[in-house]
Amino acid sequence: MFVASCLLGLAAQADDKRPLTEADVLALAVARDPEILALHAETSLALAEERRGGMHANPTVSWEREHLPSVGAMSATTETSLQLAVPIELFGRRPAAQALARVATAGARAHAAQGQGDVAERALLAFYAALAATREAEILADAATRLQEAARIVGRRHDEGTTSGYERTRLEVETEMSRSELAQATAAARIAHARLAGLIGADVATMTLRGELSVSSPATAAAAMAAAPQARTSLRLLAQAEAQAHRATSAARWAWLPTLTVAGGLRREITETTRDGYVAGVSLSLPVFDRGQDSVTAARAAQQQATAALRLGERDTQLRLTVAREALAAAVAELARFREATSARVELLERAALAGYREGDRSVVELVDAQRARTAVARRVLALELEAKQAELVLRAAQGEFE
Repeated sequence: MFVASCLLGLAAQADDKRPLTEADVLALAVARDPEILALHAETSLALAEERRGGMHANPTVSWEREHLPSVGAMSATTETSLQLAVPIELFGRRPAAQALARVATAGARAHAAQGQGDVAERALLAFYAALAATREAEILADAATRLQEAARIVGRRHDEGTTSGYERTRLEVETEMSRSELAQATAAARIAHARLAGLIGADVATMTLRGELSVSSPATAAAAMAAAPQARTSLRLLAQAEAQAHRATSAARWAWLPTLTVAGGLRREITETTRDGYVAGVSLSLPVFDRGQDSVTAARAAQQQATAALRLGERDTQLRLTVAREALAAAVAELARFREATSARVELLERAALAGYREGDRSVVELVDAQRARTAVARRVLALELEAKQAELVLRAAQGEFE
């Protein structure tokens, strides 16, 4: 269902040059990432091995002709036979090999599901990192604009002779600092966009993004943290692999049983007269040297491996859930607290510094400090929003949403 919805989103995006959303990024990542293609190929190979392991041995047809020349009074004898031999293996190596191949198939499918979830998570983290980088560049661009306005005021006052050269130079230095930070943030945004474009196979020159960086609401975040994890596809498949490994171990106990081959056919003897008859036979392999030891060893190893993989997957899921819930709760709480504590104060601080400087009651240093405080607060809010969004994505991935 997830893959189908992603492919539908990809088709819509192909016909629409609108900005990429989260759904578009998911669709492109799932459809184009080479890692997923390699995982699908791995699953196909495992399926081929499963089919090969479950195939019965082919029957054989044999034709024989024996001619004995005449000796003395005895006339020449010619015998011709046509036989069909069918191997019958109800127990033994074939069921064990088939069960063992099913373990590999379930494991390959689990690996593919995990890989798809990792690809989706990686693409979404890059998507929101690019959004955050763009936002940070916008914050610094706004700070540079406000500094230019302050520089205009200082320049006018300097021309009027009401301010010192030090204040003008100090503001010019601060303006250059702001420009440098803006250039760095702009480059970081371009790099973030290039990384996302590389992950989803998009053209960075024409790619634009649209999305909300912050968690939609505290209630939504609380619901996400309290939600029980879905039945992760990868864990379900790992459990299937473990169950198949138990079946393989049971089947391997009978791998020593010999293969029974039943043969039958027609025989014609030609001497002075022609006689038609039949031939029938049974053959049985003797388990003297090969008693299925390799099947038993392979089945036990597969069972140990499947059990370990399932336990590892369960532990990793629980650990990621715990960490993501804690990170999301901490980021959402701190974001709400910080916004409430700083939003009004920053506005008041900036207005007071600007008005005081215009009236000559405050120095340019206080004006610059107020501007820097506003920028620092905006960047801190952005960092907390990104941290919360990243934790939310990790939580969604751990709950199995992207598998």
